[in-house]
Amino acid sequence: MKTILIPTDFTIESLNTLKEAIKLQSEKVNVVLVYFAGTPDSITEMLFFSKENYLSSFQSERFQEACQILLNTYASKVNSFRIELFSGFWQRVFTSFLEINEVDEVFIPKNYSMKLKNPRSFDPLPYFRKCALPKRSIPWDSNVNVPEKDRVAELFLQISHA
Repeated sequence: MKTILIPTDFTIESLNTLKEAIKLQSEKVNVVLVYFAGTPDSITEMLFFSKENYLSSFQSERFQEACQILLNTYASKVNSFRIELFSGFWQRVFTSFLEINEVDEVFIPKNYSMKLKNPRSFDPLPYFRKCALPKRSIPWDSNVNVPEKDRVAELFLQISHA
C-alpha cells in the first residue's frame, strides 16, 4: 500500500493539499502529515518533551474536526492517517525520515506558504522539493478571499486550479 507525505502547518487552509492529494488516489493510501520544528535545547525541556503533546499543542479543535471530516469523506481512499514531527535540519536526515516512514510520494502545495507556529518551526517545502521521491505539486489559490477562512467549510469550496 502506498504512503503519501503532506506538509502541514495545522491550519485548515493547509488541508486543501491533503484533500486534493486524496482525490487523486485510485486506491487506498496511508497518509502522513508532517510538521517541521526543532526540538527543545535544554536538558530539562528534553526530559519532559513529548512529541504527541507538542504536536497536539498546535492543533485547534477546528483543525482536528476538519481532519476527521476529510477522513470520513474519503474513507474509501484512506487506509491510515497520522501526524509526525520532523526535527532534523539536514536533507539526509529528511531522506532517512522518508525511508523510516516508508513514504512513496510527496505532495507539495504550489501556491501556499506555510504559516510557522513557533520560533522553532521551519519551512518544509525546500526539503520536499529536494527529495528523490516522486513529487506532485498541488495548485490552489490560498489568497482567495473567503468568509469561511480557517473554518471547516473552507475545505469544501472549489478553489483549486489545474
